[in-house]
Amino acid sequence: MAGVSVGSLAPSVPVLRAPHITEATGAMGGSTSVWAKKLAESRAASTTSLRSGHDVGNKRVSSAITQQASSSTTLGTSTTDSPGSSATTSTTLGTSTTETPGIAATTLAAVSNSTPTTTVLEMASLASPTFAPSVPSIEPIGGNVIPVSSLFNVLSYGADPTGQRDSTNAIIATISAAEALHDDATVYFPSGHYVLTQPPNRLFDFVIASPINIVGAGQGATIIENEVGIDSAISNPPGMFEILGSGGPTPGGADGTIIGDMTLDTRSFQSGTAITDYGNHTVVGNLTVYAPTSTPNYNGNQFGVRVIAVCNPSNVQTDYRVGNLVQNVYITGGGGGGNTELDISCQQNTVVNGATIVGNGVDVYMSRDDSLSNLNLTGGDNGSTAFFTWVITDSQNINMTNIQVTGQAGVIERSSRDTTSNVVVDNEVSNTPSAYMRIGDALSTTIENSRLGGLYLNPSQVLNGLAMTNSTFGKVYCTNLSYVTGLSGLACQ
Repeated sequence: MAGVSVGSLAPSVPVLRAPHITEATGAMGGSTSVWAKKLAESRAASTTSLRSGHDVGNKRVSSAITQQASSSTTLGTSTTDSPGSSATTSTTLGTSTTETPGIAATTLAAVSNSTPTTTVLEMASLASPTFAPSVPSIEPIGGNVIPVSSLFNVLSYGADPTGQRDSTNAIIATISAAEALHDDATVYFPSGHYVLTQPPNRLFDFVIASPINIVGAGQGATIIENEVGIDSAISNPPGMFEILGSGGPTPGGADGTIIGDMTLDTRSFQSGTAITDYGNHTVVGNLTVYAPTSTPNYNGNQFGVRVIAVCNPSNVQTDYRVGNLVQNVYITGGGGGGNTELDISCQQNTVVNGATIVGNGVDVYMSRDDSLSNLNLTGGDNGSTAFFTWVITDSQNINMTNIQVTGQAGVIERSSRDTTSNVVVDNEVSNTPSAYMRIGDALSTTIENSRLGGLYLNPSQVLNGLAMTNSTFGKVYCTNLSYVTGLSGLACQ
């Protein structure tokens, strides 16, 4: 919506309430599934909550919203409350996966994670309160969940769900209004196709500076497409969402932000990274990302999703991020070299649970105490071994469980700064019999319950304590044998 001033868009601030929540107490029912308990257990290693702005506890509707008129609104249409009105809203949130223009039907049909049973807000609320944003008043409505708090519908600010007009300024205005509330505000994208055609005068279309929830109607139902990219003659295309952190593990910035239940397309016009997350205790979930092509010589340094900090050996002890969750994501892209589709860098106690990636895989860099599970990874677009499926570099205490790979069987890189140690790979199955797992410098690595084509050991400094248990594998090739010690369950051939 070119030329619209942010200040000229007065929001409606509907308050969403489920019918069976009592007005006096906000009491709610509900049960915790076995899956939810396992998720909570997987995040129970931390003892410190760094949630800023989303305090753990029973938050209620903001006291600032005191004058409300009764109305009934169906989200997912182009008609909502008039800007400037305030309403108590009875709302139906759809989770339709109807095809939206701009994404091929065959592509959407291939997304195995497109119909999650848990929404991203519910995902956050069910996790351990030590880690997760507290959304104690969520209720399922029409297949989705929204906190009993303030809902900011992008349509109320002029966003176009038909994809005929630019929605950049309208989305910026919605985010600004939600951040001003500072009380678990939710920016909601009803079903539709939202296009971004306005080059921003910064590196990202949308910068999240305070903890808010950004949710759509579901993967394939809500699509945001960045049309500002290499293919539209932009030499340095913007990324889509940036989640600001505090500069370290201490509380601040947009820590606790939740984003998901949508599809982000940065591939059609070869634009920038879809999400760059510098926060702590964030949730990125139920997300499909069509990531751009990015190599050192073309549209460089672009990724699908980045959950990162900027760290090096001198500051990693103070600048890492903690307690982030990436769950139920599908990413396909054209990364090359060090540009991967999912970048996990400088993280502690971060969880990746459920990721299907087609492209240049997932990279864990200078991180510790992280877990990655339920991964389906395909190198390139056809299982080419020229691409990563997963790679770990200079990290400690990394657990990987239930991995299916087509193409390269994974890499532990040679050490450039801090030798990788205490990696456990449990139940990796390679669909490419000729593909090998490559291990460079590492201490105390365990591979168990796995089926691999083979191993290639090529340390440059030290490879000690590699153990294979209850696994089948082909040949073990070794170079620099003087650096290889302490093998168990395998021998160099």
